[in-house]
This record gives sequence, C-alpha cells and structure tokens, in this order.
Amino acid sequence: MRLFFLVLLMPFLAEAQPYKQADAAQIRLNIEKLKNPAKVLYIAAHPDDENTRLLSWMVSEKKCKTAYLSLTRGDGGQNLIGTEKAELLGIIRTQELLAARSVDGAEQFFSRAVDFGYSKKPEETFEKWGKDEILSDVVWVIRNFKPDIIITRFPTTGEGGHGHHTASAMLAVEAFEAAANQEKFPWQLKYTQLWQPKRLLWNTFQPQRNSNADTTDLLKLDVGGYNALLGSSYGEIASKSRSMHKSQGFGSARNRGPQIEWFKHLAGERAQKDIFENVILSVSKIQGGAGFEKAIDETIKNYNPSAPEKSIPYLLKAHEQLNLIKNTEIKTVKRQELEQIILDCAGLFFEAFVDTYSANPGQQINTKAYVLIRNNADFNLKNISIKGIKDTLVNVTIKKHEPLTIPISLVIPFDKNYTNPFWLQDTPQEGLFQINDTLNLAAPKGPSTIEAVFTFSVGNKELHFTRPLVYKWVSPVDGELYRDFEVIPEVMVNFNKQVYLFKKKEKSLVNLTVKAGKENVSGNVKLILPRGWRSEPESQSFLLNQKEEEMAVNFIVLPPSDTNSTGPFEMKALANSNNKTFNQSITRINYDHIPVQTLINESKSSLSQLDISLNKIKIAYIPGADDIPIYLEQLGYEVSILTDDMLEALDLNQFKVIITGIRAYNTNNKLKMSNRKLLQFVENGGNLIVQYNTSNFTGTIDFQIGPYPFKIGRNRVTDENAEVEFTKPTHALLNFPNKITSQDFEGWVQERGIYFAEDFQENYQTVFSMHDKDEKAQHGSLIVTHYGKGSFIYTGISFFRQLPAGVPGAYRLFVNLISYTNQSGARKQ
Repeated sequence: MRLFFLVLLMPFLAEAQPYKQADAAQIRLNIEKLKNPAKVLYIAAHPDDENTRLLSWMVSEKKCKTAYLSLTRGDGGQNLIGTEKAELLGIIRTQELLAARSVDGAEQFFSRAVDFGYSKKPEETFEKWGKDEILSDVVWVIRNFKPDIIITRFPTTGEGGHGHHTASAMLAVEAFEAAANQEKFPWQLKYTQLWQPKRLLWNTFQPQRNSNADTTDLLKLDVGGYNALLGSSYGEIASKSRSMHKSQGFGSARNRGPQIEWFKHLAGERAQKDIFENVILSVSKIQGGAGFEKAIDETIKNYNPSAPEKSIPYLLKAHEQLNLIKNTEIKTVKRQELEQIILDCAGLFFEAFVDTYSANPGQQINTKAYVLIRNNADFNLKNISIKGIKDTLVNVTIKKHEPLTIPISLVIPFDKNYTNPFWLQDTPQEGLFQINDTLNLAAPKGPSTIEAVFTFSVGNKELHFTRPLVYKWVSPVDGELYRDFEVIPEVMVNFNKQVYLFKKKEKSLVNLTVKAGKENVSGNVKLILPRGWRSEPESQSFLLNQKEEEMAVNFIVLPPSDTNSTGPFEMKALANSNNKTFNQSITRINYDHIPVQTLINESKSSLSQLDISLNKIKIAYIPGADDIPIYLEQLGYEVSILTDDMLEALDLNQFKVIITGIRAYNTNNKLKMSNRKLLQFVENGGNLIVQYNTSNFTGTIDFQIGPYPFKIGRNRVTDENAEVEFTKPTHALLNFPNKITSQDFEGWVQERGIYFAEDFQENYQTVFSMHDKDEKAQHGSLIVTHYGKGSFIYTGISFFRQLPAGVPGAYRLFVNLISYTNQSGARKQ
C-alpha cells in the first residue's frame, strides 16, 4: 500500500536531467499549497485532450493537488514529427504528457486502454477495450488519488465526436458511484479504500462554440489570471504545456487576459455558485490539522526569499504537527510535499551517475553518488541504497559548498529485467495493455532501471529521496546532457525493415543488423521462418569487438513453391553467443523535447508475398509524416526525395510521378508556393498523387491543392474490414497493371482511410464507395481527374498504415495509382 502511494502520488519528471531546483518564488508558492488538502481529477481519453489552462489554474491559483487521467497513451494517432506509429508513438506521447505536466504542475495517470485508432461510437470502444477492465482502472485511480472533484473534458452524449471521448465521460460517470461501492472491484480494497468524490462536472465547450448557448445551469470560472510569483498568466503556462504535444502539432499561442471555463453538473452534490462549494480548502478544517496550518502560516510570515534555508526550522515544526492530523491520506500527501520543500530550501543537490549509459545483467559498473548543499542548512547524509542491489552507510555531515563524491561499485543482478516501458513488458491484447504490476498500473512510467535512495537527517527527522541512476556527458553544442541508465542484452538483432516483400515465389534479400551490447561478442545468428520457407545460408557468424558496434548480416530467403498464401507471415531472428541465446531487438527514440526512450522487443519482422505487376518508373516523393518511400524502393522503384530546394530548382518533367507524403501540405508551408509548379507538372503530363492532409487546426490548407476545387473533410471509415464497393469497376485504377478485387481489401489494419475529399466538382471521378456500419456511403476516399496531359489523385486511404503492415492488396492498389496516366484513364472508364 505505502509503495503504491509513492508511485501514484510522486511527480514524474519528463526529462532525464538533474533535479530542477525550485527557485525562491516557487518555494513560496509550494509552501502556500501545503495549506490546501483539496484534490481535482481531470478525465479524458488521449494525450492532448486535457485542458492545460484549467490544470494550470487549479495547481497554482487554487493550489489544489490536480491530476489528469488519460485513458490511453495515444498509440493509434498520427505523428507529425517522425515515422513512429503504434506502441512507439505511444511512448512518445506518454513522454510529451509528462513534459506538459512538468510545466503546468499537475500529475499524470493512465489506464490500460490501448488507443486502437478513431472510433465513432462508445459501444465499439467498450467492445475493444473491455468496458469493465477500464472501468476498474478508473475506479482504481479514484480510490487511490481520492479527488474531491472530478471533471470530464467530454460529455456522455456524443458531442465530443470520437468514441473514445464519449467513453471516457461515460466511464467517469459510472466510476464516480462505483468507487464508493464495496461490491465493485472488491479485490482493490486489499490495497486501498472506498472513496466518494463530492461532485462530477463536465468542462463544457458549448458556450465557446456557440455564443447563444444556454448557460442558465452552468457554473463558470475565470482561469485567465496572472501569477506574480511565476511571472506568467495561466494562459501562458497552459500554452507552454500544450505545446509539448509536438507529435500532434499542438503548438499554441500564449493567451493573456480573462479566460472563462464553463461547467455542467453531472453527479454528486450540486454546486449553486462555485464548483468548490462544501469542499474543504483548508487543512485547518481537518481533524488535527489546525496546528499544521498555523505552522505553515508562521513559515510564510517569516519566509525570506534571499535565504529560504531560514524557513527550515519552521517547516520542521510543521512536520511535527503532521502527526496530529487524523486523516492518514492527507498526512501522507502533505509529508511528501513538505519534505520536498525542505530539500529545496536547503539548496541540496544530489545524484547517482555511472560512466556508461548501458550494461548487461551480471556486469559490474562503476557508479558515483554526488551530494552538495548550497545553503546554510544542517544536513547529514546517513545512507545511500541502490534499490535491490547494495546499501552504503555514510553518516557524514554535509558542509556548504563542499562537494561529497562517493564511489559505489555495483554488479547488475543476473535476473534484472531489460530496460523497457513497463506497459510493454508483455504483448498487449487488441484493446488492453497487459500489466502484471497491479499497484503500478495507473503510473505514467515505471521506476527507473536502477534507482538510488538517499537518506538524510535534518533536526530529528529522516528524509528519503530517490534519484534514477543516470549517465551524463557534455555536448559541444548543448552542454551537459543526461540520459537514464539502461540494462540491455549482450547481443541484439534488428531487422532493417518492418516488412520484406517477395514477388510470388521469388527469392529475396533479408538484411539484419547485429549490435553489440558489450565488448568482444561473437556467435551466430539465424532466421526463424514460417513453415516451408528457408534461408541461404542457414546461419551467419558475427564478431564485434566494441560495444555498440554493428555488423550487417544478409540472408537470401526463399518462399515455398507450393502455396498461394500471401501473408503477411512472421519472421524472427535468434542469436547465439557465449552459450547464451538472444532474441531481442533494440529501438531508441531520440527527440530534443523528450528524454531518450528505449524499447527492447522481440526481434521479428514480416514476410509478404505479392502477386503484383508494375512498371519501374522514376518517382519523386515529397516527404510527409510517413516512411512509404522505403516500401516503394523494395518494390523496385527508383525514388528521389524532393527537398524544398530541389522542388524549387529541379525540372520536374524528369519524373513520371510525384507523390506527397501524408500531411505534407499541413507541415510544409513552402508547398503552398510550389503548388503551381506541381500543377504545371501535371499539365505537362505528370501524375501527382496527394495523400491525406488534415482540415483542422494543425495545419488548415487555405489554397486549392488540385487543379479543380475540392475540400478535405473529416469523413473516414474506421472499420478496417468495412465493405468496399467498386463504383467504376472498369476504371484503369482498378485494372492496370493489377486487377483489383475484393480480396485486395482483406487483412487491412486499423482503418480504411481518413480525411476523405468532399464537395468536389464533376471534374473529379471516384472509384470506391465505403462506409462504417449504419452510416451513409462515402465516395471521397480516392478522387482522380485529368488536367492537361496529366492526372491528379487525392486519396485518404491509409496506405501509410497498410504498406508497413505488409498488406498485399494495398501494395497492388498503390502500384495502380503510380501507374495511372491520362491515357490509361481515358482508355478504361
């Protein structure tokens, strides 16, 4: 129980960095927060759904302990900054949420729900997630965080659009009552207690969208105030927080001045004028809390921002008064907050670092603990414990500006797990992450790979603080940098492609990279292939002398000659070294706005057989947020990546086809200036294929992309198995060079397509009709027109998901788009 509260309630830093020392103004604000025991929980579906302006105001103006529960980690979204998808995108968006919370000061929780992509109805959402499973998670968070007020971002009635949005509100309503019901999820009561929040509200957006909306039954707050201690308005803080969602293109303007938020009552005790009515906002009103608040008031009265360490005696008196508080939960929370403030007042800096950023189980590493006190405070360092590995007794007085460095030699336990996001340790089900650590299931991130616990004494109190073991170095450009220490395998094998393509019954090259996790490793690697497939040779040897050294290994893989099955099939790699077997790959995610993230996964890829015809023509690709050129090159196309300068300078007539990546027009402002040249390319006989762009605030397109007007709508087909009707079955796009049939739409993943065209003129033709269940037919998944001697195609079909997944029919259809010409279209209508 106690361990869980440490995990659940302690803030998680978004970056691997030294602890950020609170300045005198922040310390003063944090001392004021000690007086308020109230808690607020905000609930929505995804990273970036949260109202950062409201969170900022709650934390620093109302001084409530505030948290955001995002039901998913955003795995099913799109990515504007790279090509990561699925679980890799979920890792990025988790870290972006933590970065946002480090700005606005709120805490972060998750459920086990997997973001499986856009859902139109909550019923579909519950079917894939398992409603009771996620309801249990929401109840778990409520029972442990114990909020006085719960606020949803979305309504239960569907105006939020996304099925996940509506589901998040419906779950909040049900969990509001269930958290106080001992018949609901009784197993949780071994670890926590029942809890009944005061009220449940919807943070409605209707008045902002409609100035004529009826606000009679709504409550409102102006959250646009200015905090002099922080030197920012809450709108400015919120903007900085929201702008951390970089993968979603959510950079936002800094708002100043009044900002009204509206609230609708959903459940619990109805408030008449103020959402905090009858919520205890002063610890003095809690049994035994009067002495604690009096001690805090005395601390504030005597606070000296030039010498915050002089507040420590007053804070220690407050620490004594904590014992008189009868409410165990509030006592625990306030003790954590108070001890952190004492640390900040002392100017106490400490860390544990190592001379390498990774090592293997069983390996010895040399670590150092560093401690420095920078204010005149009487602290003793009593002990340093490397969790689960080693204790070091110190017992030394720390003197101002006299650094203390303590070497600690460690051997990493042989049974130490490899570094990984804890929710990905086991393979997820379709809608649910498999998390065995029950007490940690709502945490945004698990404990660091190796952690050091520093025990200090001040007065007659012992204080315990945890720091991750880190590696640090100095960059000539960026200065001192940190990253978390990792435990990795001795040998890792990465497939160089997510999918390997085989023309029907023809052999193909499969290339891998063997990577050393330590010095001087050797052995052999082989492929684990589906039945009937074989490789030449059966295995390859490797020898790597340096840690992190890599070696390319190639196999010729031959498909079976007696099957018509296309796949995709699973292929794995297995390395043997020093009488040990390794089947892991390693992926590192490295962006400036989040710390380096490492995923150690099973080494596997896919094999896909294609019954496909194509003409090897010269293609130009304008980059978007995808990696489609990799798969086109596998097919045998010569693909040139067009940079902005190349697009401006080159004669485009050397290419037969130009393709724009997904969201290229949203993310590249220069395309607006180049669009006339692209249409001239079409007029001269070229084929321009524009993949989906969005029509929302991430990049509204205010000019005409195609030769004739059309709009990019928000229509989509989210059922990957939705029936596809061929409205012009004789059209060249469905016949040349590959005859497209209903079989080509089997085995698709996540969705059919998104951001379909709408309001297009008669100049455009369509070839498909598709729709989700109980919805009207959509015709804008692919539109095509002739212009001059060439052709223009816009498509919202999700090739960016299907090609990496090795879906054979998606390849055949995409080849037809590439092969399309004005003449072929005119020939076959």
